[in-house]
Amino acid sequence: MIAATLLTSWTLDPLQLVLIAVTAIAYGVRARTLDHRGQPVPRWRIGLFALGIGLLLVAVVSPLAAVAEDELFSFHMTQHLLLGDLA
Repeated sequence: MIAATLLTSWTLDPLQLVLIAVTAIAYGVRARTLDHRGQPVPRWRIGLFALGIGLLLVAVVSPLAAVAEDELFSFHMTQHLLLGDLA
């Protein structure tokens, strides 16, 4: 059951996806504005922000979210670690 869930369950909640996309776009626009002012955001900071957005997507959109919600408490706690400590 869990293997099938891992392969087929993607939680594509539009509200979550829109909020994540708006956050990423706003960061990109602000970084570009600062670059035009002569105060560029360091590449490593942009990379870490992108990594955080990626981890956020893994936590709320990937099959990890479906398994965490319905089947395994350990996946639920992994989701908490991704959201709270890494993303």
